[in-house]
Amino acid sequence: MSSHPAGEHAPGTGRKRVHPLVVVALVLLTVVVGLVLYANSGLDRSGVRAAVDATAQELEQTPVQGLGLSVFDIEEAATTANRGGGGKFARNAAADLRVKSAGEDSRGDLYEFTNSDGDHPICLAVRVDPDPGDQNPSFPRTSVSDGPC
Repeated sequence: MSSHPAGEHAPGTGRKRVHPLVVVALVLLTVVVGLVLYANSGLDRSGVRAAVDATAQELEQTPVQGLGLSVFDIEEAATTANRGGGGKFARNAAADLRVKSAGEDSRGDLYEFTNSDGDHPICLAVRVDPDPGDQNPSFPRTSVSDGPC
């Protein structure tokens, strides 16, 4: 039997070392692919709920001039409240939301939010009680509930 110096392999064993740069390149590629998939994936139920909660907060802080709000005002509040944090891979939740008017009930005007695929409905109720004799703007009251309106 012959002995081999430490770190060397006998000829014909088929073992080769992977260059460290190849390992680093594979790790970086995996990270980049993961970020791209994350940025392009749709909102899940918790993402839609968080976007609607942020929209409700935005509405409650924004004065209403006039008698009420329209679906366009709701969409504008959703866009303002859910802007991405910037950067190439930042998620823009507002771009993945779909909003439709869903009538009204005792809670106020109803707006149903889903992701862009129409999944994970969340109901936003908005009530505006303007006082025609008061020159000051009124602020909406909102409530958010899981499920369709």
